Parts: sequence; structure tokens; C-alpha cells
Amino acid sequence: MTLEEFWEKARNETQVLRARAKPLSDLQSTIIDYLLLAESQANPGNTVVRKGKVWVHKPLIILPKEVPIFEGFDFEDMDDVPSFMFMRGVQFPALKYSNIIDSIEIYRGVLSSAIDDFMERLQQMEDIKTGLIKGIEQGWQFSVLIYVAFLVLRQVPSDIRRIIEDIKRRMEGDQ
Repeated sequence: MTLEEFWEKARNETQVLRARAKPLSDLQSTIIDYLLLAESQANPGNTVVRKGKVWVHKPLIILPKEVPIFEGFDFEDMDDVPSFMFMRGVQFPALKYSNIIDSIEIYRGVLSSAIDDFMERLQQMEDIKTGLIKGIEQGWQFSVLIYVAFLVLRQVPSDIRRIIEDIKRRMEGDQ
């Protein structure tokens, strides 16, 4: 499959089932834990469980001009990914995104059962920092990036309020 085909498949099939509760920090780096569940292509009827984390280095909404850096996402040609995403109207703050995969396991059961099981596990553990994502096995990188973009976009209103408040404070201080 081409990057375009992986992107379209991920865009159509990725669902954020449960997002982390805590917002991203705009003052320091944030570690985003995730569980990505996808139908196994090699073993139909089973589910691939990819557990990992993305280290987002200071996810500001004020975008620097440089191109974002994606590490640990295992795309065949990493140099093409930022340009590919930009051409489709997807922009990430131009910072560094490091993905670390903790484990890849096979869940013996269909995707819907895996979703129910992992949702229950996260709730029982009262884990509010791990996101649960339904994605694709091949092209999983795009599913993870869609989740990161979801978290960044979810935070935009509060970041804008904070920026406005900072501007007001500076203006009041100048008087």
C-alpha cells in the first residue's frame, strides 16, 4: 500500500474510544500513553494490541516554521511523512514527536471483544492517562498520529484562553 492508501484507511477507520483525561502541557513535554487495537491481518479473528507512548515535546499551538520531527513511528521513508501530511491539510506543531512501543501482543478474540475488555481494564485500574484507540494494523502510525492530533486540537480552546489572559495581564502591567 502507498502512504496515501494507508492514510485514507487510517482516516476512515481510526476511532478514539477513550482519550486521556489530563490535558497536554504547553510548558513542558507530555508523555501520551496509548493502547492501539487493530484487527489482525495475519490471524483473522484476533486483535493486535500495540501498547506505547508518544513523547510530545512542548505541544504549543503557536506553530514554528520548521517541519515536525517524527521519531519511532517506523515509516519506510520518514522524510516524506511531514510533507505528505501537510499536503492533506494536516499540520502538527513543528516540534518533536517520539514514539516508543512498549509491547505488541495478540489478543485471542475479535476486535469488538478486545475493545470491551481493554475498556473495562482501564476503568478498573482507574487509568486516566492511557488512551484507547481503534485503528489499523498496517499503517498504525497514522492511527497514533490521529490520536495525538485529536488531543492537541481538543486543547486549543483552553490554550487560546490562556494566551488571551497572558496578553491582558501584560497590557494591564504596561498601564
